[in-house]
Amino acid sequence: NPDIHLLLQEEEEPELLKAMAQGLYDIIFVRQSMLEKSGNEFHYEFLPLAYDSLVVLLPKGHPLALKNSLSIKEIACEPLLLMPAYTAIHQLCMKLFSSAKITPNLLRNARMESIIGAVESGEGISIFAKSNFQLFQHENIVAAPLRNAPRLVIGAAYPKESTKNPVQKHFLQYLQNRI
Repeated sequence: NPDIHLLLQEEEEPELLKAMAQGLYDIIFVRQSMLEKSGNEFHYEFLPLAYDSLVVLLPKGHPLALKNSLSIKEIACEPLLLMPAYTAIHQLCMKLFSSAKITPNLLRNARMESIIGAVESGEGISIFAKSNFQLFQHENIVAAPLRNAPRLVIGAAYPKESTKNPVQKHFLQYLQNRI
């Protein structure tokens, strides 16, 4: 639509939420768990657009790489590389370990690209969203589904109290029709 100006801006999750709360964004794309974590900072509508799952990343030669799926208990003693602590994936992983009453062997936090290289070299294992890993897939890494992990929901969020302007309404209808 030539009359619609769409500006895409990539931000870390906390900045997205702050900017949305301040009215700087009309719509953000975010994991639902990140919005739930934000509590009552602002009221939002959420339109689910995609679903994902967690996978455990292992070097190809790792003994656990032969399994079809893994549990939190099976990876409890492994050196773990996770995304930065402020990310929804990190927080979800820590919640899963906590629920199982396990203290993970957290080696360090890093960004996705660094973690993939570290896993590939055998430094440790990691937990990622399956679709994110597929973007960076390496032939020397195996991704095994994490059993009993909640489904990840990715969608469009927008302030509940905002009056949707015609462009925002049109864009949300477009998204709904493409699901």
